[in-house]
Amino acid sequence: MNEKDWIELFERTGILNRIEINEIEYHHISLPAKAVFTIKCINSLSKKYKPNEEIGGFIICEPKKNSSGIFLYFNEVHLIPNYSTKPWNSYSPYKSEEQRKEYENTLHSYLQQGLLPYRFHSHPIAANDYVLEKMHFLEQIDTSERDQVTTLIYKNVKQIKLRLPDILIVKEGGSMFVGLYGGLVCPYKFDDQKRKVISNVTENISNTITEWADTHGKKIGLAVGTLALIFLAVKYPKISIPVAVTGAAILPSVIYEHQKKPEYFAVTTGQQILIELPLITMNEILLNDKKLQEIKIKLDKNS
Repeated sequence: MNEKDWIELFERTGILNRIEINEIEYHHISLPAKAVFTIKCINSLSKKYKPNEEIGGFIICEPKKNSSGIFLYFNEVHLIPNYSTKPWNSYSPYKSEEQRKEYENTLHSYLQQGLLPYRFHSHPIAANDYVLEKMHFLEQIDTSERDQVTTLIYKNVKQIKLRLPDILIVKEGGSMFVGLYGGLVCPYKFDDQKRKVISNVTENISNTITEWADTHGKKIGLAVGTLALIFLAVKYPKISIPVAVTGAAILPSVIYEHQKKPEYFAVTTGQQILIELPLITMNEILLNDKKLQEIKIKLDKNS
């Protein structure tokens, strides 16, 4: 089978779907789907990650469909050198025409095997301070506008325009962020989903505290505890402020790591992860694509 045969097979089995945007037809992953990053894949990404420069290439996906749904198994990492003149804050998989052809040949060689190569790149977070590194991690686990418009670039498979999500990798200590964005089926940035995760956890904690403090005695204890914290903050600001800053830097990454059913992104400490790609409406797809086109026009004007 050639790569076009594989794409057509994936469409017949429901793994891929079609959509028309501005009179152009694209193929994309069908939803809902589950992205599974195996331990082999996670370990490979962890070893290849560089804290001082961006890396990238392809993460190879073996798509499968069974009675439980569509599963995207990511097993292999194919690293491609970074040819950017500023590798500490950008990634470019080729510079010369020869390098571009090599890049395209690599992409098509996987498609010919019935595998889907997803583009990926990393964001570095090098810092000399523990708290700064934690804060830098939180800053880097989102996409730049240049990252976002890159997802508009489709894979041309014998006149079939295939748009797959891109993948962002950020590693800090033993924790690694893995997120899928774009490709018509995912948001092009992680801001909204991160806020949703924090909001859900905050609400759960608030409900738990309310339930615990539902007796007169416990309410008094909660009030006394709150007053004690205020007293410590006023009395020992040199201690309380650094502790608060450190806590603020660490807490979000801990929350992301312990999501029950992560959507679009997850944080792992070396375990296999399963990321949900939920069903979205046609209007959401079209709106996201329109916003990406607007961002592209803005960047083109400024370049």
